[in-house]
Amino acid sequence: MSEKTEKRAEKELKSLVLVSPSGHKYEVTVSDAGNLMVKYKGEGT
Repeated sequence: MSEKTEKRAEKELKSLVLVSPSGHKYEVTVSDAGNLMVKYKGEGT
């Protein structure tokens, strides 16, 4: 892997939080193996 590609890989997004219109929060993460996982985080304030 080139140095440029390695630097870009370090900055990749590993997780994000989605908020539904009704205020429920979901955290979406990607494991090192490439699996997508969604966790319910409860209702926002």
